[in-house]
Amino acid sequence: AGGRGLLKAWQVNKSCLLNLSFIFEYYFLLAEVSAKPIHKQKHKHLQIDDFRITTINILSTKLENNCVVFCGCSDGLIRSYHFSSDTFFTPVSTTKHSDRCLLSSCLFTSTQPILLTAATDGSIISWNICIEQSGQSDLLVKTAVIHSHQSGINTISVLFDPFLKIATLSSVGDDNSICINTLYSHDTSTQICHKFTNTTTHTSSIMSVKIFEFKSNTFLISVSRDERLKLFRVTETELKLKLTRILDVTNISDMSCVISDTGAVRVFVLGEGLQLVHFVL
Repeated sequence: AGGRGLLKAWQVNKSCLLNLSFIFEYYFLLAEVSAKPIHKQKHKHLQIDDFRITTINILSTKLENNCVVFCGCSDGLIRSYHFSSDTFFTPVSTTKHSDRCLLSSCLFTSTQPILLTAATDGSIISWNICIEQSGQSDLLVKTAVIHSHQSGINTISVLFDPFLKIATLSSVGDDNSICINTLYSHDTSTQICHKFTNTTTHTSSIMSVKIFEFKSNTFLISVSRDERLKLFRVTETELKLKLTRILDVTNISDMSCVISDTGAVRVFVLGEGLQLVHFVL
């Protein structure tokens, strides 16, 4: 996903994990870039300003090779598309989060699928996804709003307990803080309760966060523009620092984590370069 509403679909060949291959299938351009018909699918009847797709989530449906794609955009809108191998991308709905850019979103399933979106005004909104509910005309139904940060939220991460129907929501932002909220999900409503905020973990904007569970303990990994990676154990009232690593990568923008069943953690940190950090819980 990228500028002017550009979406691309790729088929991933996983027959050999050591040699993954990606086959380009289709792309969809919502906004015009020129008068020349250089793209396969355009929608000239949709008059929109220039925008970028800044975050994307995919929800599978019961039909084979079908899914719903949720795109958070720089103009504060959530644009939803249906994708199938036959019809490719079909616009479904447009929902407004705010007038500010959406930088992060995530999906999890409680009694029904829930989408969380976060914007540069410091707000997080919970949406119930109503794909197959009779009598429901809106695809996304707003259920809760919380303002967790004083400025932009860069990343959110969720740890969901399917037995208690409770999610622990972590968020990080340009205000150098890590915020922990508890999300209680019911059939038709969601309640978000603030637990605590830590403003002293990093000395610069925190760009990415990952919350996860290992052996009944909750952990959190964060990376910041201060070129530090930190590991915390999350309690009911605070973050307890367990590890700090100084990074070689500058201008950090994101990270991805792989946690094994044995507690081995690999963190791929992206910035001006790519760095792999490895440790054991």
